[in-house]
Parts: sequence; C-alpha cells; structure tokens
Amino acid sequence: MTLTRTIPSLHDTGHRSGRMNIFHVLAAALFITCLFAGVAQAAKPIMVAGSSEGPWAGSWSTSFGSGQEPVGGTLSLYQTDSVVTGIQDNGTVIASANGSTLSGTWFDSSRIGHEIGVFRLVLSEDTGSFTGTWAPIAEGTTALGNSTRFWNGVRV
Repeated sequence: MTLTRTIPSLHDTGHRSGRMNIFHVLAAALFITCLFAGVAQAAKPIMVAGSSEGPWAGSWSTSFGSGQEPVGGTLSLYQTDSVVTGIQDNGTVIASANGSTLSGTWFDSSRIGHEIGVFRLVLSEDTGSFTGTWAPIAEGTTALGNSTRFWNGVRV
C-alpha cells in the first residue's frame, strides 16, 4: 500500500501577501527547531555569516501592548542586508527591512501555548527610535493597518 501526500505551495494559502507567507513558514520552522532542541525558552536568533550592521541592528528599549498598561523589554536585532533577526526576552523575531520599514513575524514562548504574530515597524529619520503595530498571526498582515496594538522602541 502506498500513501501519498500533496503539500500546497505557499501561494495556495489564501493570504494576499506571498512574501509574508515565507516569514510565517520561517517563524514556524524556527519554533519547531527550538521546541525539539529543548531550547524554546532560550531561543537565539539566526546569525548569518559575515553579518553587517544595518539601520535596524542593535539594542532597543521597547514598549508594546494593546491596553493602558504597556509591557517593556530589550529587543536585540541583527541585520544582514534586508534580513533582520532578533531576540526579546522569551521571544524571537524574523523580518525583512525595506527602507525605513521592518515587517516580519514574532514568536513569544513565554505565554501558555506560545504565540505567533506579525508586525510592521517604522524607523525614525535619525534611526534612534521606531513606532509600529503588531497583530496575532490569525488576524494576518491586513490587521496591521487598523491595529491598536502598538510596539515602540528607543535605541540604547
């Protein structure tokens, strides 16, 4: 008896942005790798050999939330060309930089059941701060335009 399985392409998912789908796949792959390695609580960013400094690289003091009591933390970002990876407390991010905009996927392992979401951040002209929004992955990237969930940061 032979069993076969068809794997749909990234473009068959029904999402409008094929480019964001690759970030969802990469974030899920990173999560699964960390989970099976037993290090989900101490996830490290993917480092690319020969990584260079870019405008997003460095440490950021951040605040994020959706209510009146924001949560804060330190976000450490690494950039190679347009690829940006990083860690914040119990989470990881993987994103793509396009000019002053950083769009990507975050994973938070500190919550029960873990959480995955999308974000869009905009770097200030002096590159000393950013403002942005985030949304749970179930809401998709279209939710970012109307999101009241903020994610802001100042370079440290």
